[in-house]
Amino acid sequence: MIRYIGDYRNALVLINKSLMLNMLFRAVADTLLAFGRNPANGLGGQLGIIAVLHTWDQKLWDHFHLHSRLPWPLYASGGDFQ
Repeated sequence: MIRYIGDYRNALVLINKSLMLNMLFRAVADTLLAFGRNPANGLGGQLGIIAVLHTWDQKLWDHFHLHSRLPWPLYASGGDFQ
């Protein structure tokens, strides 16, 4: 999964990298954790998340985005792995 901050927001990121990138990580984490906890999608457990921040594109222009991977199995609420 890849989530990025639109290119038109690059100036905001460059002005306050800490705040904006923390917001990006938090938004991705909250979304994925909510997805994992939702039993309606067949998961209903605690996801692990691996995320890598990329800060440029192929031409080395500013392009802030996260690549995310979800390791399996899920940690279920009862203490078991799914």
